[in-house]
This record gives sequence, structure tokens and C-alpha cells, in this order.
Amino acid sequence: MGGCKSSLFGNGAQYIKVSGGDFIAVDGANIIEKLMVSDLRMPYKELLKTRVTIKEGEDYLLDHFENVTFIALKVIYDAKSVIEEDNFINWNFSDSPTTYGPTYSIAQMMCLTGNSTNPLQNILVTNPSIKYPVTVEVMIAKL
Repeated sequence: MGGCKSSLFGNGAQYIKVSGGDFIAVDGANIIEKLMVSDLRMPYKELLKTRVTIKEGEDYLLDHFENVTFIALKVIYDAKSVIEEDNFINWNFSDSPTTYGPTYSIAQMMCLTGNSTNPLQNILVTNPSIKYPVTVEVMIAKL
């Protein structure tokens, strides 16, 4: 595993990006580490791609399919929301309209996979911000 080192470009030059379908860790002009995911194949029979704007303090239940095997979320924040600590959303697994699991947070993206014998539960997404709405791009697939 690679380690992070100081950069002549400063701390802002250390980031992870997606390139060619793989996750790439960059430090200045150097590629430090790579996680290949472009070789993965996740079969599906039905697919939904949508974009949802969640108002301040509100929830959105991702319950479009049963037996979901793939969920990807990309979070887009309001341009005025510039404080890093404020830029996150919460999510829970939901096995019924009133029962929720532990709360987890994400900042920019999330991808979960299941299979035909272990599908994913519905997900409740919450915007904890009291100042700004948040937009979530969603891709959901099922077998």
C-alpha cells in the first residue's frame, strides 16, 4: 500500500479521482495508488437513473425497486455551501417505511452492491443541512 507524502504543491494537491473507471490517488503530479474497478461487471435486468433535490432537513426514500443489487449516489451541493463540515448527507437502510438501521454519512459518493440472494435494502437519504438543499444523482439496478 502506498503512503501519502508532502507535496511541493501543498495539501490541496492530494486527492482521489476517478479516471478510466478506476480510483486514482494523486499527490501533486504523481499517481500514488490505484484501485482498479474497471474490471468489475454487475449484471442487471432493470435500471433507473434519476436526480433528486432534497430540501433542507428533509428525507428521500430510495424504494424504487425490490431486490436491488446496485446503488450509486453522487452528491452535489449548493454552490453557496462552502463549509466542508456542512457538506454531507446521512443515510440508513430501511426494511420498512418506519424501521431504519444505523445512520451513516457520505460526502461525495457512495456505491453499494448486492446479488440475487443478498439484495440491498431500501435506503433513506437525509439532508441534515438547515441552510441549503442538496442534489443527489442516483443509479439503481436490480436483477
